[in-house]
Formats: sequence, structure tokens, C-alpha cells
Amino acid sequence: MILTDREIHISMDRKLIFIEPPPSEEAFSSTSVDLTLDGEITRFNDNPQFMRQAIDVTHQDYDYEVALAAKHEEPNYSRRFRAS
Repeated sequence: MILTDREIHISMDRKLIFIEPPPSEEAFSSTSVDLTLDGEITRFNDNPQFMRQAIDVTHQDYDYEVALAAKHEEPNYSRRFRAS
């Protein structure tokens, strides 16, 4: 679904879309909202041994807690960087 900036504002006012903290007006363009998600990013390693299976978050059996635990079992799964 593509919403105009006006529709995004209306949807946020009606609590149909939640963005916390609310973005500044400069973040809106005609059909998008630019978001800064965090000051830190995660870069996943290129080594395929860490990607043993595809992850489908829309699958009915997907469990975030299980996926998170599996990530922590792989010490070299990713590296974190501070964004500049």
C-alpha cells in the first residue's frame, strides 16, 4: 500500500500507524517518511554457514524468541557498528 503524506498524517492521527517518536515534518515526502532507526547498525557476515535456513517472518510457525536465541548461539553471526 502506498499512502500520500497527507494519508500518512491522517493514519497516524487516527492511530492506524504508530511511529515513535513522531517524525519531524522534514521527514515526510509525497509518499514516504524517512526514518532513522538507531545510531547503531548490524552488519551480517557474508559467510553462508551462518545462514543455514531462510527466515520467513510471515510463516505461521515463526517465533521471534526462537530466532533470537538461535542468533545468539552463533557468536560470529554479525557485527555491530556505530553509525556516523
